[in-house]
Amino acid sequence: MPIEKVKVSRFELLMDAGYGAQKAGDILIRAFARTNRDVYIEPMIPAEISPPARTREALSGSLIRVADFNLTNIGNSTDLILASHEVVLDRRLDDDEYSSNCRIILNMGDQKLHEDAYEQILKRISQAGLTVYPFKIDDATQKIIHALIGKGLNMYYLGILSKVYNVSEEVIINEVHLMFGKKLKKENMDQNIQIFKNG
Repeated sequence: MPIEKVKVSRFELLMDAGYGAQKAGDILIRAFARTNRDVYIEPMIPAEISPPARTREALSGSLIRVADFNLTNIGNSTDLILASHEVVLDRRLDDDEYSSNCRIILNMGDQKLHEDAYEQILKRISQAGLTVYPFKIDDATQKIIHALIGKGLNMYYLGILSKVYNVSEEVIINEVHLMFGKKLKKENMDQNIQIFKNG
């Protein structure tokens, strides 16, 4: 579902706190700027310090508006949501800031462990008249994330969003190197780039 030529769009990346949603957002807005698009970003930061994962309080993320003209604000209606699991999505839908044709990309990786909760969120999406694109992360990527002790999921989502919004792989990889080049060992950098490519 890539957006061939977006005049203006607002999207959200929703994850648990501490998993890098803001970092992914920062990389994306720099990539948008390098491809001559205007951006506006608003971080979603939980009120609690280190809230437990998979709780409503753990909602963290990036809200980004991108356009091919000058922007002056974040807007008030989201066109696309990428959610790491059903809990953060359910919490965010409560804010009622999505458009009537909002598309939702939902990671179904925890579905087996939380079948009832996923059934409820899918029902809620349907009742709201929204379109959902469910997906699961492939086994090869899961192995890399496991090797990184659970880190790197934001890079997979970065891959999805860069594809949807037509940002070239080269531009994103360059921004990843600029952000993490001095912090990561080469092996870890290569793993993160592979996760991004898989996404």
